[in-house]
Amino acid sequence: MEEKIVAIGTNGNVLLFNSIGIKSYVLKEDEVNKQIKELISKDVQIFIVSENLESVIKPMQEKYKDSPYPIFLMVPIDHKASGVGTEKVRENVKTAVGIDIFKED
Repeated sequence: MEEKIVAIGTNGNVLLFNSIGIKSYVLKEDEVNKQIKELISKDVQIFIVSENLESVIKPMQEKYKDSPYPIFLMVPIDHKASGVGTEKVRENVKTAVGIDIFKED
């Protein structure tokens, strides 16, 4: 079966995604971009990526920022949440809607 969604992290925590049917990869930081490129060529559309890899995949995110796919979702898989993923969602919603609906008064 062809995967459209995969999860990538740097330790075994990412393997929990296997239990809900999402193929998971435990990778070293220097392997991440190579693996993502290979998966994009196999038509993977959504990457769930550990927040601690944000700086590693930044060039890849920039390359595809104006494309509908791939989508990179940053989540705290390997460590305590840093808020990077939440902030990205906030920015994307603000861009799409035109206002910051998450703004606290």
